[in-house]
Amino acid sequence: MQSLTRMELVDEFHLLVHPLLLGKGTKLFDGMDDRVNLRRLDVESFDSGIVKTVYQRA
Repeated sequence: MQSLTRMELVDEFHLLVHPLLLGKGTKLFDGMDDRVNLRRLDVESFDSGIVKTVYQRA
C-alpha cells in the first residue's frame, strides 16, 4: 500500500478498524517521507464494534 500511495495511485482508503487489545496496531503509513493529506468522506459503525472509515486524497 505504501508504494501505491507514494506513486499517487490510490484515490480512496477504506479502513476497517477492529477493536482488539493486542498492544500495537499496524502502521499503514510508516516509513513514508511525505505527508498524505486526506479528508474523511464517510464513517460507519457496526454492532460488532468495527468502524469503517472512508478517506479520499485532499
